[in-house]
Amino acid sequence: MFNPSSPIPQWYSDAETEQILKANKAALRFWGYDEGEFLRMRATQLLFPEELARQKKLARENRWGETGPWRCRRRNGSELFVKVRWQRMMTTTACATSLLSSRRATPETP
Repeated sequence: MFNPSSPIPQWYSDAETEQILKANKAALRFWGYDEGEFLRMRATQLLFPEELARQKKLARENRWGETGPWRCRRRNGSELFVKVRWQRMMTTTACATSLLSSRRATPETP
């Protein structure tokens, strides 16, 4: 569940449009965006384009829970792989996302 004061980067987005609706300060620091920029984004904009087909497939299949690694890019351009937990919020069409782990992308990583 989304916790605005959690030290773990968390954000939630509309499950259909993927528009980011809210993010905690840890997420803003982690991804490198200010709040206004982050809230104008879709969650899929954090992913590399080649990850989009896999993400859409999981969303279509309603596969929630722990997923990854996902190849992502921070605002400063640095690449990394992340694992996240997706959780459908029962009272809305939103999806809560919590970062579980991250590691820098290196030439050895797929």
